[in-house]
Amino acid sequence: MPDEPLANGRREVYTLDVDQADSHAIITEDGDITLIDADKEAVVDELDTIIAGRTTPQTDTKNIPIETFVLTHIHDDHVRGVGALHDHGYEIQNVVEPAEHRYEERDPDTGKPRKGVKEAVLETYLYELEQHGIETIKQVSVGDFLTSDYDNQVVAPPHESGKLEFTSPATGRKNTLKATGANANSIAFKTEGEQSMLFMGDVEDTGGLNGESWLMHQHDSDENDVDLNADVLILAHHGSNNATSGEFLDRVDPDITVISSGLHNKHTSTNEHDAHPHDATLKRLHDREIDVYWTPGHGSLHTDLDSESAHPEPTTDLETTSAADVAALKYYCREHDVSPEQIVALTPDHLPEETPAWVADAAPMMVESTEEILDEAIANGESVEDLRQTLDPTPDAHDQLKKSVQADRDEHVTTRADVNRNREAFFSAKRAEDAYKRLPLHTRLRANLPNRFGGSSTRYQTFLHPTKSMGPARSRRSHEPFNIPPQPKNATREESSSTNSS
Repeated sequence: MPDEPLANGRREVYTLDVDQADSHAIITEDGDITLIDADKEAVVDELDTIIAGRTTPQTDTKNIPIETFVLTHIHDDHVRGVGALHDHGYEIQNVVEPAEHRYEERDPDTGKPRKGVKEAVLETYLYELEQHGIETIKQVSVGDFLTSDYDNQVVAPPHESGKLEFTSPATGRKNTLKATGANANSIAFKTEGEQSMLFMGDVEDTGGLNGESWLMHQHDSDENDVDLNADVLILAHHGSNNATSGEFLDRVDPDITVISSGLHNKHTSTNEHDAHPHDATLKRLHDREIDVYWTPGHGSLHTDLDSESAHPEPTTDLETTSAADVAALKYYCREHDVSPEQIVALTPDHLPEETPAWVADAAPMMVESTEEILDEAIANGESVEDLRQTLDPTPDAHDQLKKSVQADRDEHVTTRADVNRNREAFFSAKRAEDAYKRLPLHTRLRANLPNRFGGSSTRYQTFLHPTKSMGPARSRRSHEPFNIPPQPKNATREESSSTNSS
């Protein structure tokens, strides 16, 4: 079967799961790749995955062309992958950067401006860029377009240099946007097909660097052609509480938000678990009933902007898009070091004490007790009886022995080897049963449910994460019945004995 061409007449956006970083790939109707930001080797692995099985063009050097690389701002978590792209067979042809008069380089001796660009990061980026066959480097600001072949209007940074003063749409007070910080002066742009998507880079409001407020001011002004309204919003700065204010959300009015961050990132706010995305940001999304897709739980995402719905397609089985659930998963999974995609339900007792009350009260995946988890599993299971058996140490060792001996009698001549084998099976099952009884209920459920359903569904692979001391116990119990190879009834004693000992 021939591979699908990269050019399929649709505009596709991929949000790449690159941990505590940001990277998106837009594949145009004509099959051109526009890559927004790139962090370390992770971006290469994700790109390899999304183009696997699709025919791609090649450059003169036999590399896969990236038609346009958009660097939203020069911070290492957005730019470290430029060299890795070249090393793994990708070639950047055109570059789009923020206007250089909108940021300053940080002095290595004084460390100022604090939000400026590090010299080492800039030098590494420029060096790695030289390895690619760059045709053009374009610096953009509000009103420009990233490329000429499809709708992708730049809405930030400003085109003026120096400090800008404006009236804050949120407070009515005078605000400033200094031309120093790389985050606040990030490239932000909107791309449109049947659906629209707003990319915010790391635009934020903090300490005189009020990039988000300036953007709202542009949106509200009749003198500017900036429209922030979009179906999908790529949250700024990994869900930081310095961005995505309520006033900003009201202007964008998205149905869907996408957050790229790492589960164990160190950017904590109110407590050790309140890292990106911050609780305050998730609460604002929750209050407005906006769907949330989060890379640690949903993995890389595929969004077809030429479809009737802009809902991304996750690469994991996590179903929830509730902001409250995302917050609950963040707290629980950071505490227990388990992947969010494995969790189906939680009880309040399993959350860290720092978890905000609104999360425990509002998260749809929260249940009052472990019994509710079992009830839900039973309601969705293939067999209530099979499921209930996972909660007790069954099949019981004596029953297993009886069935095994009876199978011997029914199928073939019983030999001494059969008897020894059945005795060994009995004591092995008894040991496993005793160990199994010592496990807590939720661990037994977690360990057995997938096996009871033949591994066909990943939905119930993990309900509650066991403590690390319980980890090895799940492999000590065999969940398969004791099978004896069928034999013809007229088999000779020697044939039967030979078969059973093999």
